[in-house]
Amino acid sequence: MSLPGLKTLHKKPYPVIYPTRPELSQEGRTILITGGNSGIGFSIARSFVISKAKRVIVASRRHDSIQTAVSKLAKQAKDSGSPTAAEGRVCDVGDLNSTASLWQGLKDDGIHVDTLVLSAASLGKNKPLLEAGRDGVWDDFETNTRATIDFTTRFYGQESQGIETRKVRRKYDSDQIITRLYMLTSQALISLSTCVTYMRHYATDRPSYGITKLAGTDYLQQLALEVSPKKMQISIFHPGIIFNELAAARGMDDTTYPWDDENLPGNFAVWAASPEAEFIHGRFVWAAWDVEELKTRIEDGVKKNPRFLMAGIEGLTASIDGI
Repeated sequence: MSLPGLKTLHKKPYPVIYPTRPELSQEGRTILITGGNSGIGFSIARSFVISKAKRVIVASRRHDSIQTAVSKLAKQAKDSGSPTAAEGRVCDVGDLNSTASLWQGLKDDGIHVDTLVLSAASLGKNKPLLEAGRDGVWDDFETNTRATIDFTTRFYGQESQGIETRKVRRKYDSDQIITRLYMLTSQALISLSTCVTYMRHYATDRPSYGITKLAGTDYLQQLALEVSPKKMQISIFHPGIIFNELAAARGMDDTTYPWDDENLPGNFAVWAASPEAEFIHGRFVWAAWDVEELKTRIEDGVKKNPRFLMAGIEGLTASIDGI
């Protein structure tokens, strides 16, 4: 689905969001990605490796899949000449004891996370809400909503200081070296949401998925009103329709849908972690939307409605005119 006013809908990466752009370089930064061992989370991890992050940490419940992912990321770093160190950490984002252990371990190891990517999610129970019951629905809230609050709070509350500025040297010609100073936000938070938060007909068999993802998205959008992007830039996006292990497990193949390239959300996430993406702070966007067209569209939309591309009740606005 395209946003009215946008002419371009991307299916694969395009130059503005390439992680090889010097302006998007993540040198010196540590990236933590929940669910980074497979699927879209892994494609995001790979893009951050290409962008030369100092460290990419993938967190997942399964130790074996983490090790496989780390090996692939290490090979990607070697093949692309990236200095990135790939690491894996075991964590169940829906378990508070597990997440506490993860963050305490990072602290004990002297690791400050500069960019947090929330990719792990529960796809919801394949039952009507009343059949899933209170506990079944609440399980999805714990993964899709509580984990978002938990990780965000721990991320923002880190005691050590992250990178606020960096100097990057780039050799453009054989005899010319250009040094640029990039001012970075001290922290960047990337949240993978879903179009199902408002297009519920795409997941009628899993109704708890949309409502629990919407709650997590709304939390971050409210938080973005309270926290300046200079302190913590919050980017929320629908990654697209990606063919991955989960789709294959459900009997789909590469002909089931007109799938998007898995590198589209991966590259978009790197762009979303950069100062160029400050204008989408707290807004819900699609990875497929052209970022250059989007900037103008958001600026115009916010002038008419401050809650443009934010969660609310369809048919109602924040305006109190006439009351």
